[in-house]
Amino acid sequence: MSCEMFPTQAQNKRYLGDLIDTLIAEAQDPTDTFADVPLDFRHHKWKRKLEFPEGWKLTEGRKKQLEADRAKRAEAERERLESGRLVHGVRVIEEVLRVAPVVQERVAVAAPVGKAKAKRPKRLV
Repeated sequence: MSCEMFPTQAQNKRYLGDLIDTLIAEAQDPTDTFADVPLDFRHHKWKRKLEFPEGWKLTEGRKKQLEADRAKRAEAERERLESGRLVHGVRVIEEVLRVAPVVQERVAVAAPVGKAKAKRPKRLV
């Protein structure tokens, strides 16, 4: 804020300080409830209140069904692990890394090493 109503800077500064003090005092006044100020909601878009559907809520029966499904899946996983049908990612990666140096050597021998020179296109005059 700035003010040039008075001839000296100190007077302008004092006036602005007093103005700020009165504005703060009015803002903190508990007696004014703004009941006489009309509210204008033309600029406000109301948000729809969404409600959670009753069919989506977990019931005791549904909780028991989910627990049974999880237990069944865990048992199937345990059976696959015991029978050796479960793919173990770490073992697969280690196997590929053991074979990879041999594959890289084959590729290095087959590919010629050297720098090919790029040709410029001919200019049409």
